[in-house]
Amino acid sequence: MNIIGNEAVEEALAYLAESAEPFANARALRVVSEEKLRIIRSDLFMRATESGQFKTVSDKEAWAFSHAEYRVAVEDLGKAVQTEELIRCNRIASEARIEAWRTMSATARSANV
Repeated sequence: MNIIGNEAVEEALAYLAESAEPFANARALRVVSEEKLRIIRSDLFMRATESGQFKTVSDKEAWAFSHAEYRVAVEDLGKAVQTEELIRCNRIASEARIEAWRTMSATARSANV
């Protein structure tokens, strides 16, 4: 007797097919968000340098990292990573469901022989 039925496997296969593009989009958004964060950090660091207010590298970094623009970019990156990871974990769960079904099906076939 299979705990994982054919319907669950069909749903898992459908999810894998349907989530491929959203997963790719989520990964692309994460990469873009990471690059945007680096760009904003560099821009803020340069603005701190040009302002003449900050003398040390650590003062410039502290100002850049505490800036509202940087904080928003960090939050955006966090959301992008969360979306990507949720889709990735659901895909892994679907793959595990399919693999478990395969194993149980093979065991059932060998028991019937």
